[in-house]
Amino acid sequence: MAEDLEKLPNGRITNDYLRKLCKSKGGYMTEHLNDKLYLQHKGVSKIENLEKFTGVKVLWLESNAIHEIQGLEENKEISCLYLHENCIEEIKGIFHCTKLHTLNLSSNFITHIPEELGLNCTNIQTLDLSTNALKTIDSVRGLRYLTSLNILDLSKNKLFEELTNGMDYEQTIEEFLTILKSIKDLRLLRLEGNEMLKKIPNYRKKIIGSLPSLTYLDSMPIFDDERRTVTAWMKGGLDAEREERKIMAQEKKDKERRNFEAFEQLIQQSKKEEKEKESKIEREQVEKKVEEQKEEEELEIIEDVPIRHMSCQIEELVLEDITNEEDTQETKQDLISSPQNLATQEVSKAQEIVVNMSEETVGDSLFDIE
Repeated sequence: MAEDLEKLPNGRITNDYLRKLCKSKGGYMTEHLNDKLYLQHKGVSKIENLEKFTGVKVLWLESNAIHEIQGLEENKEISCLYLHENCIEEIKGIFHCTKLHTLNLSSNFITHIPEELGLNCTNIQTLDLSTNALKTIDSVRGLRYLTSLNILDLSKNKLFEELTNGMDYEQTIEEFLTILKSIKDLRLLRLEGNEMLKKIPNYRKKIIGSLPSLTYLDSMPIFDDERRTVTAWMKGGLDAEREERKIMAQEKKDKERRNFEAFEQLIQQSKKEEKEKESKIEREQVEKKVEEQKEEEELEIIEDVPIRHMSCQIEELVLEDITNEEDTQETKQDLISSPQNLATQEVSKAQEIVVNMSEETVGDSLFDIE
């Protein structure tokens, strides 16, 4: 049966429990090789026995019952520390974590931001102190040393419900804005949920105008148009803001006109390209047709050559047949006329013989008479 590791026995972190936890999470049995440690929602009441986990960079300890930040002296590699939803009243025990860049201490009972936090942890970029007990200007003065901050959440505190050092409300707000101005690269700021801040005249304009790097205030982003109107308001009040809005409206119209003209130009260009494309297709079709006709003519010539040759051969054969026929006729004629010639020759020879015989007889008769 698998052991239940969801809750710690007696809320204490033991070495045996840590080994089993690492194994269950796919970590290493050799403690210093682990760079993540999951101890959230375990009922932890005290941070302890983490000395061997020197390689841990991300430590989850939220939603426990921790009252004090301690036991992290050997964990100098921590860069992300999640301690929200505990019972912590004081920020301490982490000033040696010089690589720390994300610190979440929301939903605790913290009443003060110490200067040591910014002086030692110089790389902190994200600090969440929402839902705590920050009340006075003194409680937030330590922010001026956190110069690397990009994200700061101070929402749902009790800021400036108490005034100190003989300062009135306006002086307190001015000093608070001065503190925020020292954070040169602050991008996101959440102050909602602090009732006294709602009493600041033109609260959003004043905060945006004081922090030029800010891109997000409370639950809303800061767009360029808002930044421009606020800048104008800071310089010349409502009149300057109205004038800036007119300029922005005209710029918007000009932009729309340019976009429309660009769109029209794009359409004309598209039509021109389409026409050129059609013309090109027509030319190609004509060229193709001409080429096909040329190929057909060449094919006809090629096909006509053997026909002519064959015609010549046929004519030769016909002439040969005619010649052979004429020869045959002559031969036949010769065969037919040859008996007549023979007979004539025989008759001529016979006549010659008769004549000769007659001459001899007449000569003999004359001889006898003599």
